[in-house]
Amino acid sequence: MKWLVFLLACANTGIYLVAMNFAVESDRRVIPDGQLPGVDSLRRAQGGARSEAGRWDDGLCLQVTGLSQLDQPGARIRKALSAWRPVTLAPIRSGTSKPLHHLLVPPMASRSAALERLRELQASGVDSYLLEEGPHQWAISLGVFESADGARRLSSRFQSRNIETILVKRPPDPVGYALAFADRDVPAKDIAGELRNALPDSASVAVGKGCQGVASPDKNP
Repeated sequence: MKWLVFLLACANTGIYLVAMNFAVESDRRVIPDGQLPGVDSLRRAQGGARSEAGRWDDGLCLQVTGLSQLDQPGARIRKALSAWRPVTLAPIRSGTSKPLHHLLVPPMASRSAALERLRELQASGVDSYLLEEGPHQWAISLGVFESADGARRLSSRFQSRNIETILVKRPPDPVGYALAFADRDVPAKDIAGELRNALPDSASVAVGKGCQGVASPDKNP
């Protein structure tokens, strides 16, 4: 009887050791040169594929154009992309040094009043957008002109329709901004979509190759 108990105990011990060895082997990752897996290795092993929408080290560049300086565009872009950590926001300058002329519907008393007026104008076919920041907050933009005469002619046409307007002179705008990012795996097209949703309708967002004047994240740590 004692021999039977002894044999059963040995058998149970053997089964336990085999099971433990199998569990350790099944969870072990084979890494070359005896190194521990890095983050990239673990991502690949877990199926964490990188976005196919475009990577910044492929030479991609994000260009944002069509924003007014009165919109405080640099701060606006950074706020919209705060989660993506942009490290470079480089202005792309236009070739003109002449002042521009901005035709506006005067600022409303509140955002709700401005939005209501904006809807009325757009419903009547007027191309316009709301200025939500800056010295003319809650004004409505009707266009930006290099020629003061052109701006005055359009102003006269609006006033003939009982649409009050003002003309604001301002320094020349940058054509737009080009962006680079600290995280090279940031999906370019996803960021472009975020910006289009956050910026005024006047803004144009494009993903392209090789923006002029934009340093890579390696040069802007």
